[in-house]
Amino acid sequence: MAAPMIVGTSILPFTNSKHEEEIQQHSNDAKSIIEKAKSCQKNDPYAAKALLLTAKTLYPSEFCVQFEAYLVEKSGQIASESSHSLIHLFSKFCDEERLREELFLVTSSLQSEEDGDQKFYRELFGKIPEQSQRQILLFCADSTNANCNFLLMKKFPDFIQEYGKALLDSLLELDKAAGSITPCNKFRQLLVTEVLPIILVNNQLEFMPKKLSKFLNLTIEFYITIAIQSKNPKTTADSILKSPTSVAKSGGGTPDVGAPLGTDFEGRGISDISNPWERLHKLLVIVAKRSGWKLECLTPVTMGFQDSFTSLSNILHSSHSDDVTTLKSVFYSNVILFFRSMYTYFNLVNPGVFGGHMTSAGVTQSYDFLIEDLETKKRSRRHKHKKKRIEDGKEVVVDGDGVEDQSYLSPRILTDDGKELTDDIMKAFTTAVNSWQLIASRETFKKDFTWLLHRWRSEQWPWLRLFQIDMHIYRGEHSQALHLIQEEKTRISELPQTPIKLKIQLNVQQASCHFTCGQHAKRVFPFADAGDTALGHMITLMQYDWPKEETVFAEILKRLTKAGSFSYPVFFTYIINLDFLEEFAYLVTPDAGNIRLDLFPPCITIQRQQRTITRGITRGGKEDFRVNIEKQVTRCEEDINKLIYKFLVTERDSLLQCLNAHNASM
Repeated sequence: MAAPMIVGTSILPFTNSKHEEEIQQHSNDAKSIIEKAKSCQKNDPYAAKALLLTAKTLYPSEFCVQFEAYLVEKSGQIASESSHSLIHLFSKFCDEERLREELFLVTSSLQSEEDGDQKFYRELFGKIPEQSQRQILLFCADSTNANCNFLLMKKFPDFIQEYGKALLDSLLELDKAAGSITPCNKFRQLLVTEVLPIILVNNQLEFMPKKLSKFLNLTIEFYITIAIQSKNPKTTADSILKSPTSVAKSGGGTPDVGAPLGTDFEGRGISDISNPWERLHKLLVIVAKRSGWKLECLTPVTMGFQDSFTSLSNILHSSHSDDVTTLKSVFYSNVILFFRSMYTYFNLVNPGVFGGHMTSAGVTQSYDFLIEDLETKKRSRRHKHKKKRIEDGKEVVVDGDGVEDQSYLSPRILTDDGKELTDDIMKAFTTAVNSWQLIASRETFKKDFTWLLHRWRSEQWPWLRLFQIDMHIYRGEHSQALHLIQEEKTRISELPQTPIKLKIQLNVQQASCHFTCGQHAKRVFPFADAGDTALGHMITLMQYDWPKEETVFAEILKRLTKAGSFSYPVFFTYIINLDFLEEFAYLVTPDAGNIRLDLFPPCITIQRQQRTITRGITRGGKEDFRVNIEKQVTRCEEDINKLIYKFLVTERDSLLQCLNAHNASM
């Protein structure tokens, strides 16, 4: 009995070894046929086809052989033959990882419009019978691929009822994780741009009103972010939001949850999604229909800003306070109108607040602009200079005030070249202001909007704060504007790179608010510690609405008298007010104390080797001073607006230096 066992144990290893050798030989033979088919494919495609058919027939159960044959057919760009091989592979080897990766590439191509391999994959999928298409998409969907779930429902709507809610819940969870980084993540994009529009129109699925509002809130945030994003993917100091970066998809794997998406599911760049406001309006209409809201409240994007707001305002005022369907429609329509009009306003006057905006010509356009007090109100003409006249043989001083102008000034926004901006910009801005006021007019609107801003993390939107500054200036609420300006200046001071244009704009707005509040001379520059240059700039600015700052001017004269000297080399360039000229002419007299004045530019002083001073000066020096004062008198009727504009532009660096000294002292 022992011998047979020994024989048996010695024979079995030999038999297994022989079987393995046969398998290895088969594999080598198959690979040899495949390699030969590859080498023949370019010069003799018919021979290559015959070899592939031979390999597939001889080795029907070898996945590597069948898959390699498919790859060779695919490389020949023959969609019909490749589709047959792919169907065969799917029916027999669906658990193979390499096949799953290939199926992922095929299904991904359905969301792209690119040429090359993507185009071939789309053609290949189109050659597959519809039933097999359903099975492939269903298989990929079962592999927890949200994208394939969507494709399955888009191509075969009868699956919506079965998979629709599950897909929405899955995307909401994924978006919740990725939304902490950016609302422009790939899951929010799929949810908003593709899934919601096809699922919400299916009346077989029911949703609670709260869930529908959540969908709409996510959509509004997404499209606002898309609209304001720069097309330049580089982040700058002035950028408000980071542009999305491209994310490469690995075969069969789940993309990184937090990574923003560079292209959407139809192959577009995320910042190139066309017509975001139109897309947003369409989803608003869908949600309104599902929620039972009044559709007449949903003003179309094609309607003008002012007409849209007028329509909403009229509907709101004519509705009952407890009409929820109307209030919801008006609220969301107004919120969208607010952001759309505000976006248009900034996009036209200062697109840099969104991180830059490229025109069709590829050139960034922006304006430096200053908003006046835009509340339409009655204004008086600027005071004329004081004049002397003789009454009853005595010389008296009278004010030459103009006749009060009863006309009403139109709101204006001035650009850096002094031009007024277009009506479209004014309509966008005033509509945004009116929409904001409408929200504030009702406690429920105000509460809901505040919650939305918190939910959207609006503290990361500097452009919203900049709009509020402009709005407060428009409404004459300068103290509120000054508070926000100081907050914004503090914020940008903490940035690694200070946005220069924004800093200049805030400084100018801060100065204009102080000016309007009657504080421009005392508050814009540090009066107590101001040097001669700052005092000279104050005097120049006081000419604009003289004698409004007569008291401050008197304080400056007292300070000059006490100091005994004053140097302002650009005096004769900008000082043309008759009262000022008279006062400075008096300062050089013995009665005033022979104040030392240095008022000529340095080049003139060097040429004459003397300064126009009043203590120990030569007769020629006094004569020069007198002649120049007389010349200035002839300029008294010059346009003060043009002079101040020239002053602000020419002396910008000097003004900024004084402003920075003031900011440092605060």
